[in-house]
Amino acid sequence: MANRMEYRWRVPRGGAAGITLIELMVVIMIIGVLAVIAIPAYRGYAERAQRTEALNGMGQMVTSQENFRTTNPGIGYTNNLAALGFTGGCTANCVYNVTFDVVNAQTFRARFVPRPGGGTNGVNQETDTRCSWFTVDALGRRAAEDQACLQGQ
Repeated sequence: MANRMEYRWRVPRGGAAGITLIELMVVIMIIGVLAVIAIPAYRGYAERAQRTEALNGMGQMVTSQENFRTTNPGIGYTNNLAALGFTGGCTANCVYNVTFDVVNAQTFRARFVPRPGGGTNGVNQETDTRCSWFTVDALGRRAAEDQACLQGQ
């Protein structure tokens, strides 16, 4: 047993080994800095993701109006949102309100704005000040407060 090695935990002379208060505060500060950076980035990503509801609604509006006009010759476009699939005057999850004008039987312009208080899915786009409205017309021309919003940016 001459080669036998013994392992013992050694306690420093000053006291027990452990984490100091300073080390703990540094770790908490690092976590705080990461949170300050990550939370706004996540909010921006979530706003951009929810804009797709308005963009999808714009496509649905043009398609539904053209279907209505094709199946009802001589009438043209309709101003009945329910007939176009916008029950309650809003998009699928009611994140955006839909209003539109039928100028005459041959042209319309629809506007999508964030619904006050948010949609049925709990999303409130009122804080999205960069893209607070979208429009589409009978020719399929799309517009937004910031044109980058139309590309999902």
